[in-house]
Amino acid sequence: MKTVWNVISENEIMDHPCVQTFASEKDALAMALGLFEVYCREHDLDSTDSDYLDRETFADTEFFRFSGGDWEEWVYVIETDVTPPTVGAAVLLTDKDI
Repeated sequence: MKTVWNVISENEIMDHPCVQTFASEKDALAMALGLFEVYCREHDLDSTDSDYLDRETFADTEFFRFSGGDWEEWVYVIETDVTPPTVGAAVLLTDKDI
């Protein structure tokens, strides 16, 4: 079974909710931390100060909360198994002209 990591963010940084899928956990976590860097720049915060970043792990999910600015941001990194029927459906969709 294939595993992917979804980064889900409900945030002001991009001005809309966002879902991004990555093939590696490393890349997904890098995206979450990249969003933290953007958050800190937006609020003139020092991104090396861990007081602005809370991180929790539960089940197959990493939860990040960015705080210290005018608003908070939440980002989730969720490990997801991709089942064979889902993979097949994705291949069919990409093979067709839409």
